[in-house]
Amino acid sequence: MVAVEPSPDVTPPQIVEFIPADQEIVNRTQGFLLRFDEPMDPTTLIPAHFLLSGPLGSITPDEVRVRDLSTSTELVFGNLSPGTYTLTIKASQITDRGGNTLGVADIVRTFTVESAVATWTAAGGGNWDDAANWQGGKVPLNGDDVVINLPSTASVSYRSGSVTINSLTSSARLSLTGGRLNVLETVQVNGGITLDGGTLAGATVLSSSVEPTINVTSNTNNRLDGVTLHADLSLADQSDFVRITGGLELNGRLTIGRQARVYLQGTQ
Repeated sequence: MVAVEPSPDVTPPQIVEFIPADQEIVNRTQGFLLRFDEPMDPTTLIPAHFLLSGPLGSITPDEVRVRDLSTSTELVFGNLSPGTYTLTIKASQITDRGGNTLGVADIVRTFTVESAVATWTAAGGGNWDDAANWQGGKVPLNGDDVVINLPSTASVSYRSGSVTINSLTSSARLSLTGGRLNVLETVQVNGGITLDGGTLAGATVLSSSVEPTINVTSNTNNRLDGVTLHADLSLADQSDFVRITGGLELNGRLTIGRQARVYLQGTQ
């Protein structure tokens, strides 16, 4: 009997599918999917071999998930803000099971994340963080334009967490009872805004002909951070409280009741 030694694998692996595709424009993405034409060495599929550059600088994946008997890899990032991104794959550091490298030069792919519209679809008011209240069963993500079409008598409560949306347009009242709502552009809330334990940050709040006032309660967690108000600000009741950080531009009327407090923290 003659023993036949198998021929060594000298064929380099290739990427056969990349999601999102190079130069693709997507509404939302939290990661990438790479499919290879053969099983890869999973010990080489690590975050350090993938670099994502974008509006907030350069980052590596939060997690690399190896799937399908090492023939595909999911690169998991947090919610990506709108902008153009470049993914650099360190091909010379990634190999198949035979030790063949994915390439000599880095592999570079570019894609763009655009803002998506997150629309409230529940029949009445409710909690912002309840996915069932939103179209598609998804709460707003970073960079989204948020639209809430409800009567001005309805109320939506933002009660926990932190998200950075692009803009907010609402016909209903918004109550900030906890967490931090960051807004890159404008806020138009016809039902008015109640600050009752939460933080509104970075927003330019536009005036409303229906309810042009931000009403502040006595909750000592109330905070406005770097906000521009083209609306009125009311601390009308005794012991109402708001903390101002990052400056406040007020282009409306300020009402302060007896013993109400406006606390300026840091450089204004």
